[in-house]
Amino acid sequence: MFSFTHAPKTAYKSLDDVGKFNMIWDVSLILIPVFIVLATMHIAFRDNSWSTSLIGEMIALANIVVLKKTRKYEIVGIWSVALAVLVVQASIFLVNDSHLIADTMWCLLSGFFTFFILGTRWGTFVLLLNLTGLTVFLLNGSSIDVLNKGISLSQVNGKMVLNVFFVGVALAYIIYKMVDNNKRINKRYEKQIEQNEVLMKEIHHRVKNNLQIISSLLRLQAAESKSPQVKVQFNEAISRI
Repeated sequence: MFSFTHAPKTAYKSLDDVGKFNMIWDVSLILIPVFIVLATMHIAFRDNSWSTSLIGEMIALANIVVLKKTRKYEIVGIWSVALAVLVVQASIFLVNDSHLIADTMWCLLSGFFTFFILGTRWGTFVLLLNLTGLTVFLLNGSSIDVLNKGISLSQVNGKMVLNVFFVGVALAYIIYKMVDNNKRINKRYEKQIEQNEVLMKEIHHRVKNNLQIISSLLRLQAAESKSPQVKVQFNEAISRI
């Protein structure tokens, strides 16, 4: 029986793929009530950001439907990343009353998500793309636009921009190494499992051969015996083997 509180079963054999599918399912499920609350708050306070929350709500619902139908995560992962980048950039450049701190957090969040779902290369690209958009806004935005986002224009200088950019690069590199290391560990464990399976098959094969040899020896001994009682005992032993 299907339940929305638990991810449906998939055809993936890899634990890594199953983990990605379950993660997208859980995140999409959690985002549904989150975006409902955010949209309600934005509307109550007459905040124009309610449209962004509504789009996020629609994306989360669409994710659940597609995941349930296809039992695969690739399509949902790709479009979620693409839409996340568009929403982040729209929030930075088009939504005047959004805050830079929130925009920065969404930049990082979408980057982390991409690292996990699509791998290190796309994760690095998305994270740097989002941070580049943030950097362009800080360098080229008008005084009013920057002030509306909760930061004083006097605080924005080349040093600050460089610090933000290089921190993003360092963060991307750290995440890259973490993901790469996890992949290496998983490959090592998978190789060990395969070796253990081969070893168990070889052990079973040798045990079977040894039992067949013992059975053959008992049959030869039974054939040489002239006592019917002894032959019965040998045949019983062979049957047990």
